[in-house]
Amino acid sequence: MSHYRVDCDAHKHCSLFPVLDDQGSLQEEKRVDHEPGAIQEYLSQFQEGTPVALESVGNWYPRKGRRDGVDRR
Repeated sequence: MSHYRVDCDAHKHCSLFPVLDDQGSLQEEKRVDHEPGAIQEYLSQFQEGTPVALESVGNWYPRKGRRDGVDRR
């Protein structure tokens, strides 16, 4: 996929990834459970450099299977 913007609505046990095209139209919305490697696997379909907007929240939960492979629990 190219020419997309990916948003990330982070929750405690899963994240929702709405994907918008260059016109701002919703193309898909994918729920990804916080299992090791699941987020990295989902995001790997997008070209390197695809913008990913992570919501800004006051309380952020630790993630299993972070993109950098480091578990900081």
